[in-house]
Amino acid sequence: MKKPWQLGSQEIKQPIIIAVEGADYFHFLMSQLDGPPEFENVQLLDFGGVSGLSSWLTVFKSLDQSRVTVEKLGVIRDAEADATGAAEHVKSCLRSSGYPVPSGPDEIATAVNMPSTSFLIVPVDQQSGCLEDACLNALVDEEMVPCAETFLACVDRSNKNDAWRSKVKAHALISGSDKPALTLGQSARAGLWDFNAPSLKAIIDFVRKLCA
Repeated sequence: MKKPWQLGSQEIKQPIIIAVEGADYFHFLMSQLDGPPEFENVQLLDFGGVSGLSSWLTVFKSLDQSRVTVEKLGVIRDAEADATGAAEHVKSCLRSSGYPVPSGPDEIATAVNMPSTSFLIVPVDQQSGCLEDACLNALVDEEMVPCAETFLACVDRSNKNDAWRSKVKAHALISGSDKPALTLGQSARAGLWDFNAPSLKAIIDFVRKLCA
């Protein structure tokens, strides 16, 4: 089976490419981008884990663009323990792959005969965290939060990090919903999260900015 960054004969279908960190991001965003006319020129691609971003960009750059030319390339990844470090990582990967490098998150870099590039670190305006944190800040029904926190307290161990704790809480909330078997990526279609809340709206607005 090919790794996510081993694109092989992957066909470029749209001029705006959004590369996201993993399957959860892919399905999560697809729930919002698939259908609205404003996103008709957007194609989502999964670059896998952050350690594979540089390799993915190098392979992606070599893909045949004779049919559709990539005009804009966006990258979305978690902040994890250090949003500043995550931003520097994306910039380094873009630089080493020969792409223009934005000065910071949500900025756009341009170069002659190259796609414009931009990147977003999630959650926005926080020094650490992951997609699950953005979801927890956009919960539609907060009634189950105490239950999720009680469950977390039961399973928490001192060697676990904050990202792990956020993931446990998010999945506990999904488990308590009407569709408990959903993955985080699938849960976006189930109405658990409010995409008008700032933490999730920032992600969709990032894509809108590239579509402008």
